[in-house]
Amino acid sequence: MTIKTELKTLEKNKVELTVAVTADKFKEAIGQAYRSISAKAKIPGFRAGKVPARIIDTYYGKGYVLQQALEDGLPNFYSQAVHDSGIRPITRPDIEILSAEENKELKFKAQVEVEPEVKLPGYKDLKVELKKEKVKSEDVEAQLDTIKNRFAEIKPAAGKVAEEGDFVLINFDGEVDGKIFEGGSAENYLLELGSMTFFEGFEKQLVGSKAGDIKSISVNMPPNIPNAEIAGKVAIFKVLIKEVKVKELPELTDKFVKEITGFEKVEALKSEIKNDLQKALDRKAQNEYRLAALRQLAEKSEAAIPPSLTEQTLGEMLQEFEAALKNQGITKEHYLKTNNVTEEELRKKWQKPAEERTREQLALKALIEQEKIDVTDEEINKAIEEFSKNEEKPLSRKELEEKGLIGYLKSNIIYNKTLDLLVEKIEKEKQK
Repeated sequence: MTIKTELKTLEKNKVELTVAVTADKFKEAIGQAYRSISAKAKIPGFRAGKVPARIIDTYYGKGYVLQQALEDGLPNFYSQAVHDSGIRPITRPDIEILSAEENKELKFKAQVEVEPEVKLPGYKDLKVELKKEKVKSEDVEAQLDTIKNRFAEIKPAAGKVAEEGDFVLINFDGEVDGKIFEGGSAENYLLELGSMTFFEGFEKQLVGSKAGDIKSISVNMPPNIPNAEIAGKVAIFKVLIKEVKVKELPELTDKFVKEITGFEKVEALKSEIKNDLQKALDRKAQNEYRLAALRQLAEKSEAAIPPSLTEQTLGEMLQEFEAALKNQGITKEHYLKTNNVTEEELRKKWQKPAEERTREQLALKALIEQEKIDVTDEEINKAIEEFSKNEEKPLSRKELEEKGLIGYLKSNIIYNKTLDLLVEKIEKEKQK
């Protein structure tokens, strides 16, 4: 045994490891330190990597070599001690060197916070109900309207006054501070009023117009658009309404349905839509049931959660939030400014959700251990097959390992297996 570890429990979730590394093992670390220093040393008369130990001692001192050996070796020695003791650190360790001499045993202490013990409630104590929903007729009609809109025709409506839902064919020129700006002009632009696809307030000011009208429209430009010269300023648009058009929806007949969907009858299409919507509702209800079960498991579990763990979770939540903003082309700084909120206020607002998420993560981990849930190769292969469906060609396990995605797949499988088991156990308790 090259490392001997003693574990001592301190207050709350803190432990102390006293670690002894054999003289031979520490000597290896010192030898590696000499090689590392030799490779970087620039000493006259010696090539890099060929500097003898005695010369290194002369130029740098034995203390420097020992310090290098500790810097390079301690992380590995500490990791081995953590593994051997079975603890789960949640913070960086405070390390104290007790003794570190060449040809002698290396001794150090490491104090660190660890994950708290979690006591889970019994399955009989969890009272969760599956809330089922039925598809409403208006939901089916909405889907039918979507289909009809897909095949709608946009036709001119001579003399019509434009309303929301109508289309207008327009020419427009926009100016800010009396200057035309890039992207502010177009000809024969077809715009649906009420679609909210143009600058806010633009469409609303065209309601009530008719073909031949020329309108002057004032619009406040968004403060977050890329063009800094016009961001947040007032733009004046001169708009010529060339034509007002209306959308004509096709009649939902058996003939129309057959042509576009392959179903023989309208009722057959309605039935299919209803079935698909019901399946989606059932999946949603089942997922909400699973999450409610996990939430209740966490709420009824006993665990003294250290503030440092909640703080880590809060940090993760903020990173996720910042990434979501980035995907929308928004910086965190811009969000905070436009919403008149500080990061500290945001952290305070998310403190409770972070505590809840932390408790759920701990409860989930404890349940995985309690039920000894693991992943089989068959499950991984099936997940790879599902994962590859959206790819141009099937991905191999090796490719996913190279991309670092196997760990994600395993975690996802275990997560779903655990929630499925939790729900199954709750249902069995109900039947007793």
